[in-house]
Amino acid sequence: MLDNAANKELFEEQMEVLFKCFNEESWSHHGKHYDLPPAVPYRGYDLREITCVPRPIHRPVEMWQPIASGKTLDYIAARGIKGMITLNGERIVDQIFHAYRDAAARAGRTLQLGEDLCWGVGIYLADSEAEAIRQVEPAHDERYKWFAPFGFVRYADEHGRPWGTPGAPARVPTLREGIEQKAWLCGPPRQIVEAIREVEAPPPLRPRGHARVPALTGLYPSPVFFRGPRGPYWRCFFFAAPRTHGSNTPRLALGTYTQRGGIRWRRRRKPLAVTRSASRGAGTRSSPSSGAIRSGPRT
Repeated sequence: MLDNAANKELFEEQMEVLFKCFNEESWSHHGKHYDLPPAVPYRGYDLREITCVPRPIHRPVEMWQPIASGKTLDYIAARGIKGMITLNGERIVDQIFHAYRDAAARAGRTLQLGEDLCWGVGIYLADSEAEAIRQVEPAHDERYKWFAPFGFVRYADEHGRPWGTPGAPARVPTLREGIEQKAWLCGPPRQIVEAIREVEAPPPLRPRGHARVPALTGLYPSPVFFRGPRGPYWRCFFFAAPRTHGSNTPRLALGTYTQRGGIRWRRRRKPLAVTRSASRGAGTRSSPSSGAIRSGPRT
């Protein structure tokens, strides 16, 4: 578990097996850790190759991998594996977006800044930022009481030093610090939409040096857990980037989970539309093109 070189070696061989399984009609693998198929008699003959049944219809298979330490950036960027980051501070996001694009370029792949990457943030909607902070702060603080001691606070100080490194903070972050880092978006719908549009804005409208999310696609969850009057549930904000073909319309969605009703999802393709399940009762509907929230009863 503590041998990073051995873990990397094992991971790369596992991925080699997976690529063969997805992409080759029949295949074999004989490496340090895996011997497929094994050299044993099979129904009266020696089996030399195996197949994946059923094979994936859409090939190459789209793969996504979480990015934390960045130690596998060169490996995944060279092989077209897409990266996911979540609850990272703005400076860390910017560093990873540039590092992934540069790693892909070294492997001969030309990507836009932010292409093949997924950006995940924590989000909570309320009538005001103060109310959103009040409601989600207990769950936020409980989460980081566990994460922070293990070094899982992906924020950077004003000098770009990651938290936990010499000279940078090394403590449990507050929710307000997470908001300042733009790892958490809390407040009324229009404020959240404006924050998202700022990230998506073209270079002349964006602070110099910040990564751009050119077009959004896919769904990747950043959950916020809390307890409501009808039992514990969570809300997720799904945000991914970018779309490499077809429509460039962003798609955002929220889901809620309750003990009684399970998961309820809503998704729309209107520009910057956000959907959510209301905390109680039948909600109202408003035009997604205005950037407003569609709400409804929680199931």
